[in-house]
Amino acid sequence: YLRCPSKSKTKRLAFSVGTLIFVFCLFIAINDYIRPKYRVLDIVLDSYQNLGLISAMWLRWPNRLSFPFTIYGIALFDIDVVTPHCAFSDWDYPHAFALMNLLPFAYCLCRYLKFRIRYDRNDVLEWNRCIGSCQSFVLGSLPSLMTYSFGMLTQRRIEGYGIVLAQSPGTEAGQLSIRICQGAAI
Repeated sequence: YLRCPSKSKTKRLAFSVGTLIFVFCLFIAINDYIRPKYRVLDIVLDSYQNLGLISAMWLRWPNRLSFPFTIYGIALFDIDVVTPHCAFSDWDYPHAFALMNLLPFAYCLCRYLKFRIRYDRNDVLEWNRCIGSCQSFVLGSLPSLMTYSFGMLTQRRIEGYGIVLAQSPGTEAGQLSIRICQGAAI
């Protein structure tokens, strides 16, 4: 884990925003430079992401599966790799959910701006690459988006406190949640 900088709010904000930008740039590098070069990586990532999605379900998995499930979860490339708790102490699952849903739009905007700056507007080949890259990113992020969406739908009862989101016990559950209790749906 990385430690937060000193108590200066400016340094904490810069650190949090900087790490989020770094992760976003890592997403771009993987999608624009690594995945197109090594097509087999797409198959491996897609498989691991799908397994990560399955492993995130609220089922009673045997303990011996915890290590492979951790590997599959890493392949989901979710935004929780770095959380901005240094600058935003109230950061919680709903915030990460919103940010995760904005990532595909942010990526496509960055890719479009890159196209507009570097290429002629009539360059059909580069325009097709731009569109294809955006589609690839959106499809590649679907398992993560689904995981976050399921997390916003599931809730659990905590005695003496009420019904909360399963992924965020400090957040009261809304109307569209699915209640779970001890791993079983009710």
